[in-house]
Parts: sequence; structure tokens; C-alpha cells
Amino acid sequence: MSLDPLGHIKISCSDIEKSKKFYKEYFTKLKYSLVKETETSAGWVSPKGFGF
Repeated sequence: MSLDPLGHIKISCSDIEKSKKFYKEYFTKLKYSLVKETETSAGWVSPKGFGF
């Protein structure tokens, strides 16, 4: 896990599809919204606007 200058958290994984499925279930329970998804990444934002 690493932080970038804008405060985003980046998490590396070996299986992107499995990871996106896991985080979709996890972040949905926390009321986060998916704001961007590509073949190699996904971006989430909290109810207060903080991103992952």
C-alpha cells in the first residue's frame, strides 16, 4: 500500500478481478461509491468524499 501526494491510497494485488469483487462488496457495505473502474484499477469515494 502506498500514498500519493493527493492522499489517495493505492493497493497492489495479483488478481485484479478477485480484488475488485472483494472491494466492491466491502466498500458497498461502508456506503462508498465506485467512481472509476478500468481493466486494471477501480476508484472508490467515501460518503464524505475521501477516495481510494
